[in-house]
Amino acid sequence: MVNIPHHLSRLSWRVWSIGSDNGRIAKTGVARETLSPQWAARFLAELNEAPADTIRPDDHLPGYFNEPRPAEMAYLNGLNEYRAVTPSLLAALGEFLDENRARLDDYLGHS
Repeated sequence: MVNIPHHLSRLSWRVWSIGSDNGRIAKTGVARETLSPQWAARFLAELNEAPADTIRPDDHLPGYFNEPRPAEMAYLNGLNEYRAVTPSLLAALGEFLDENRARLDDYLGHS
């Protein structure tokens, strides 16, 4: 029996990643490299300053896992600590991506 959601997810990934999924990360799905102490401290500070949040059934994009059942949502929210994505966190992420563009392009096979 075909798992339709899985099949559609894999199909959409293949279409989206044409020509961009051939770097070192394509072999394992992981690029292991630690963050610099400065970036680690900045991201930690950004996350600690972000307000606590919860996940809701509508917090997903098509093709990603969605848990709409109230009891399971309550369990996930009780078990995990979620933080809101703030403008300053997005700015920090943008700076990180700009600073590490060449390394990321190498991982993804863009260079």
